[in-house]
Amino acid sequence: MTVAPLARTLLRSLLLLGMVLSFLLSGMPSASQAQELRQRRTLFDWIFGAPQREQPDIIELPARKKPRIKKRNPSSVTTLETTAPPAVKNADARHILVVGDFLATGLAQGLTAAFSQDPATVIDSRTNNASGLVRDDFYDWRKELPALLSEIRPAALVLMIGANDRQQMRLPEGKADFDTPAFNEAYIGRVQAMLKIGKDAGVPMIWVGLPAFKSTNTSAAALQFNLLYRNETARAGAEFVDIWDGFVDENGKFIQSGSDFTGQPARLRTSDGVGLTAAGKRKLAFYAEKPIRKYLGEPLTVEQLIRLDDQSLLASGQQQKPAGPPVRTPPISLTDPELDGGNELLGAPGTPPAVASALMLGKDPAPAGRVDDFSRPSL
Repeated sequence: MTVAPLARTLLRSLLLLGMVLSFLLSGMPSASQAQELRQRRTLFDWIFGAPQREQPDIIELPARKKPRIKKRNPSSVTTLETTAPPAVKNADARHILVVGDFLATGLAQGLTAAFSQDPATVIDSRTNNASGLVRDDFYDWRKELPALLSEIRPAALVLMIGANDRQQMRLPEGKADFDTPAFNEAYIGRVQAMLKIGKDAGVPMIWVGLPAFKSTNTSAAALQFNLLYRNETARAGAEFVDIWDGFVDENGKFIQSGSDFTGQPARLRTSDGVGLTAAGKRKLAFYAEKPIRKYLGEPLTVEQLIRLDDQSLLASGQQQKPAGPPVRTPPISLTDPELDGGNELLGAPGTPPAVASALMLGKDPAPAGRVDDFSRPSL
């Protein structure tokens, strides 16, 4: 055996002996030491240990600030809730019956808030959100209304219907599309039938018109329906309440936000451009409140006569008519001699000469001390 292999064998034996002694002297490694041992990759690291790694500095992050929650001002939000609890209704309270579709449901909620402090008035909502005058196979108001009037015996009947009626109508002779002669004739007949039911029951009727909608086609249909409702209610002796101007801008376009019934800015319509928010329902009720109180024989307060905008002098939307025909004033020429009340031009023969004031001419001496006294003081 040569010296070199012998030296290598001796060196290996010494290294192995060092490992055993190191293990016996240090005992069983702890969990952290075992993790460190697993990280050692060379035999040298096993015997003499791995080089110490520098620990990174711990950077303390600043504490996160809690997000600020912006509190809403309750006075800027219009709701159907009143500050005071609703009054207890009298046993003999008068009932206002509200019928119609989903808009009538919102109207009834707004009227409930408007009359919450009135113990003598109760709002009865008997609406059907998906109903109308077209789909009488789903819900026939001409059959249901007489029973409701007989049951409730209201002091006034409020109708708001038509938002679901822009659709095909089924007739005995076939189907009729919207805004066709057959559709219009049948629809007018159904409106007249509704008004006749209320008239035969001897109940004052208030028909609330439709508002504008986000869809231009639906708004156009609402205008057509409103014209029909206005004409038929006038023939039946009922009252039509036009709410259109309260839900459009100065150009007549649909708005989602506007003035509430107190004149404060508020969101009036839901995001779909069809439904009403709490503020919109209360504003809708404001229009119907005036004619209802008129039929109930109640005097109006100053608050109920608040003007919503320049377009609505009256809550019912009716405009005051002039007492008589307008008085027309004929145009006057600038050379007309009668402008000054005379019939002669200045300087014409026979005209008396103008007499100037003695004060202007300065003929009479001014009293001593007056501003126009120019006499020299005596020395």
